[in-house]
Amino acid sequence: MVKSRSPDMRHLRTCVSDRLSVPLGLGVFILGLVPLTTNAATPIMYGDGTFEDGDWTLIIRTLVGGGTVTAYQSATGGSPGEFRRIINTVNGPGGSAVLGFHIHAGATYDPSTQGPIRSVDYSEDSIMFSGFGEGQASGPALLQAGEVYRCWGLVANQYTWTIQFLSDQVATDFVSLSGSNPDFSQSGAPISFGFWRGNWTTNHAYTIDAGIDNWSLMIHPDTATLTVTEVNGGWGEVVLDPGPIQSGPPQYKYACDTSVTLTANPLPGKEFVGWAIYDPNYPGDPNYVDHDTNTVLYLVMDADWEVEARFKCGSSAGPFIPLVLLGLAGFAMRRRRR
Repeated sequence: MVKSRSPDMRHLRTCVSDRLSVPLGLGVFILGLVPLTTNAATPIMYGDGTFEDGDWTLIIRTLVGGGTVTAYQSATGGSPGEFRRIINTVNGPGGSAVLGFHIHAGATYDPSTQGPIRSVDYSEDSIMFSGFGEGQASGPALLQAGEVYRCWGLVANQYTWTIQFLSDQVATDFVSLSGSNPDFSQSGAPISFGFWRGNWTTNHAYTIDAGIDNWSLMIHPDTATLTVTEVNGGWGEVVLDPGPIQSGPPQYKYACDTSVTLTANPLPGKEFVGWAIYDPNYPGDPNYVDHDTNTVLYLVMDADWEVEARFKCGSSAGPFIPLVLLGLAGFAMRRRRR
């Protein structure tokens, strides 16, 4: 549960919206009629302010003489209330190190179904109870395909609870002990997030007793949204190729820069009138719209695009009346035709 604090990203638990998973068959997706209730590009947030022991998995990595890590929930003394206490003991000789990777059971993100990750924001409250000035190295961590990665930048060496944060961390900011980086792309394996605490020694053994509270992490997906509205949709269908990562018609989420082909297929006895393609900078504004009468439309998802597909009842229906085009100077549609 979330403790009563200011309503910023540091104190939020998992806020992943339910989304519809749709089988894509041969990579072609036919638009449905399920209403969308969430914005696919919304950042996804994970957090913990109580630190139940069962919610966390501890993975320990050591170098040379190694060391030990003890971690558990403390019921009082946090910022406020419960917190996770971490006791690192690093052994001699010089060059020895112990690193504890604390991975949250509910903070898993799958790039293949939720989209590639553009960047990660991180925040924690930290404290040092005993030890010396160096404290414990800290920051966000993740587990992917059996390998753990850490992001440098924070130190828990303050004797009072202190808020620390990192912003806009990308895949290359996370590094494994072997020097590799995680895969934030759409082809990357599922990722479980958490934090890490580490200590090194140059000459002798020592122990640092510290804590963490109000852990939070915000993921910014690297995706764009295609909104497709069908006018007289019962007289035809629109097919998307490739299919989206996620769908909640009339909106469809794609990895940024994906090339998408939209094909309008009218039913027998019906006709396709044309597309209305809105400038991404002015979504839904009839003063900034382009028209295309080809049944096939090509878009590059370098922005959030909004299009309308218009059908009519055979040749007896009236002509397609285009929306008024005003103030289109400088409006360059970022799309390509074949």
